Amino acid sequence: WHYHTKQTDHFCVVKGMAKVVLYDGRKNSPTKGIVNEFFIGDLNRSLIVIPNLVMHGYKNIGTEEVFLLNFPTEVYNYKNPDELREPAHSKKIPYDWTRQDG
Repeated sequence: WHYHTKQTDHFCVVKGMAKVVLYDGRKNSPTKGIVNEFFIGDLNRSLIVIPNLVMHGYKNIGTEEVFLLNFPTEVYNYKNPDELREPAHSKKIPYDWTRQDG
C-alpha cells in the first residue's frame, strides 16, 4: 500500500492482468472506508485514476509478467518523494491480499 499527498496516479496495464486495489481513508470523503478492486489488463482494458491520499496497491493475477504504466501528475522528487507507505497486511486497511479460491 502507498499513497501520495499531492500526486494523482493514472494506472493502465498494457500486458498481463493485475488486480489494483484502492482504499479511501480520507477523513471528509463521501467514500471514506470504501475498498475498490479493479481487474485490468489484456482482458479488461481500463485506466484507473487514483486521487491523492487514496491508498493503493496492485499485484499480478496472471501467469505472465505484468506491465503496469503509471502517468502521475507530479514529477518525482528524489530529495523529498511524495510517497507514504503502509504494510501490505496492515490492520488499518480492511483488505486481505491472500488468494481466495472459490
